[in-house]
Amino acid sequence: MTGAGSRVLTKKSRLWARSQRAHARAKRGRKAGRERMRRRMREHRAARKLQEQIEMLRAKEGVLRGAGGEGGDEVVGWIVVGQAAFILLWRSRPMKVAEEIIVRQRRRSDDVRLEPIAYSQALQALTQYCDLDREIMTSLVGREAAEPFLYLIEKWPAVLDVPHDTTQTTGLDGTSPIHWRTGNHIQNRSQVLARAIHDMGGKSHATFSSGHIVPLAAPDEQNTSADAKILSLMINPDPESLDLMYAANIPGTGKPPFHFPGVLRNLRHFEEAEITKYSSNITPQGTVVDLHQDHMDVFSICTDWKLWVFFRPTDHNLALLRGSGKSTKNLFRHFKELRDGLWGIAEPWQSFYIPTGYLHATYSLKGSVTIGTMWSSAEALEAAGDALLAELRPNSQVTVTQRSDLIYFLRSLIQTFHILQYERCKAAMQRICWRRVDIAGREGPLFGPSWALQKGPQGELNKCFEALEGGIAASKLPPSFWTCEATDCGILLNHVWSVDDVAQIKRKSGYKK
Repeated sequence: MTGAGSRVLTKKSRLWARSQRAHARAKRGRKAGRERMRRRMREHRAARKLQEQIEMLRAKEGVLRGAGGEGGDEVVGWIVVGQAAFILLWRSRPMKVAEEIIVRQRRRSDDVRLEPIAYSQALQALTQYCDLDREIMTSLVGREAAEPFLYLIEKWPAVLDVPHDTTQTTGLDGTSPIHWRTGNHIQNRSQVLARAIHDMGGKSHATFSSGHIVPLAAPDEQNTSADAKILSLMINPDPESLDLMYAANIPGTGKPPFHFPGVLRNLRHFEEAEITKYSSNITPQGTVVDLHQDHMDVFSICTDWKLWVFFRPTDHNLALLRGSGKSTKNLFRHFKELRDGLWGIAEPWQSFYIPTGYLHATYSLKGSVTIGTMWSSAEALEAAGDALLAELRPNSQVTVTQRSDLIYFLRSLIQTFHILQYERCKAAMQRICWRRVDIAGREGPLFGPSWALQKGPQGELNKCFEALEGGIAASKLPPSFWTCEATDCGILLNHVWSVDDVAQIKRKSGYKK
């Protein structure tokens, strides 16, 4: 066929092809619509199912408590962890049903002790819901950030819960993290964020990128744009953001605005002056504070929902952490290899205690201010020594350029002298002998020229020396007890200070034998 008839057929073919494409698009749209509807139905079915479980367990708890029987405490874990699952879902997709259930089912649990068995049962509900959460999660940030935490709370038990601010140490030894479910450690809650923002003006804090996705270039110390961005994300969270940032170690001004737990005074020996100082962290929603360890004991209060994971500082775990160097994704790299883990979910105004050296990371389910204090204790002496040696030895990725780890060690050593545990003091000072540390090209006292440590304020070092010298004298033990066993260093204090340092300290302080 040629001529006009050919043109008519070609036009009909084009119209037919166009209609077929439109039909295919409509078919795909209907299929996507059905999938969205099925997904919404799954979400609401899961929400209703978990709500029914919460209601059933609440009724069961009431019956058990009303009858004066045991077991009421054990079912509460379902309620608390179920609410955290809703929070995870709520962050990725604002669902009114989830928000309403959270508000309606939120529990005043100051008087409730959560047993580990309750959490193991509750994880069944949480696991089911988090699987759904991963399926509907559209944000790459949220998916990658949440994955290690969801995996770890599925694998490890919950941290020990303490329902009240008590001074009783029954069942507590201070060597593992503690979670206070009471919200009474801060009275004037409305001022916490404002106070942290005010303290940021001092510009002595640090700004970090969130521990997931990619590391960010460190902002200019004089540039306030990072702080403005952090505060903006606190007010208007953006779950799609690829460059979440947070402010850490904001030094507090004035008196700490919180009550320090009495039980910690019975578990750890420390100077009261240390806990009169405090600091804050500001973490927008979705922020990951990557896996790290602090070289002091820590007490922290969270103003909003935050998920914590903890790992005992074993040789295995420390090798993973230190082998990562300066990576900002330590948890994401190693979460399946880490051992001896615990986890905890902080509701608003709940608190955690973290012993010296314990590895930990956090995921802010909601934008939060974490406020707390740190201190060196006698019980942390060995952990402080481990941290110091790790910084000194050549296989560590971190170069020693500061005095902080040595100061932490000396403070813990002084506290150990105060409680008269002289064998521990001697062993700790013996460990840091330069011959035992055995680093090529480094010899003599740690504050000698070979190590090139920054000495910092001389007054603080003088006080440390005088306190340790006084502790040795007060022990009434023979000089041979305080002499280095391995070398010709002389007295154990020579592992830290050179002869010239000692003479200068004694001369300035008017020291008399």
